[in-house]
Amino acid sequence: MPWCMDRIREDKVARDPEREFSRQTKMQALARQDFLCASCASLILPFAGKGLVSVAWGESAHAHHRRPMKPPFHGGANVENCVILCDSCHINAHEGGRYRTGTAWGRIADFPYFRGTRGGWKE
Repeated sequence: MPWCMDRIREDKVARDPEREFSRQTKMQALARQDFLCASCASLILPFAGKGLVSVAWGESAHAHHRRPMKPPFHGGANVENCVILCDSCHINAHEGGRYRTGTAWGRIADFPYFRGTRGGWKE
């Protein structure tokens, strides 16, 4: 096994259900966004057995915590902290993939389609 696989497995942390978004929360966030990626507005639809998929790019879509769960941000697993992003925008939101060490958190203004096509946002 390549050395990098050992490192990935060592670093992997079990997901805590209290910190993860429920399916209902993800669907509420997606509906709020008019089924659009909150960043690039690509159409995102739920597919049975595949989860959320960006129709335009053929890639998966992800629920993203606007405010990270770790201190000092203490974001929650609620719908106001949830934005649905296509895979490309999700990587970008994590500073190029720095999922564990990134320090940025997103304001609603950072996601132009947070409220779908209705425009406007409130922090």
